[in-house]
Amino acid sequence: LPRRMHLVGRLATVPGLGRLWRHATRWISERSGLIKLSSLIEMSGDLPSGYRLARGLFLPWEIEQFMDRAMVRQGLDRLRTTACLRESIEGISDQQRQISCLEMRWYMLNQLLRDSDWASMAHSLELRVPLVDVPLLREVVALSDAGHAPTKRDLFRTASPPLPDSILNRRDR
Repeated sequence: LPRRMHLVGRLATVPGLGRLWRHATRWISERSGLIKLSSLIEMSGDLPSGYRLARGLFLPWEIEQFMDRAMVRQGLDRLRTTACLRESIEGISDQQRQISCLEMRWYMLNQLLRDSDWASMAHSLELRVPLVDVPLLREVVALSDAGHAPTKRDLFRTASPPLPDSILNRRDR
């Protein structure tokens, strides 16, 4: 996401260019199956818009193919999706942390955890997500703030009881 925004983000600041690009490349993107490609400029001006492009199933103007246009507009106005995404990252200056926040708040919470819960319950399984833990997140952020970005090895060292050397020192596959 940051790389894409860096490449086309400046173009997104030109008024109307993104919409013009979307309309000009629409037939190519529809035929190639790369629908989001035509919206790249229009939705890469800031992180919340770029995130919507990356994670959204449908773009706002595509929904009108399935529903009444007035209903779509009213629903999108009430949802305030981009504004809510922007509010989620307010006060976070580091772009990587902003993306992590959006992933945790909007993708993991509303999609991944819900889907894994549904799938496990459908098969009478108890699912535990060990790394989704607020105290752990606070520790990781504190380490990162102190200049030590935690690694996998750091994570392995926190196991209780300690993991055996055969696991800690084995080669990656």
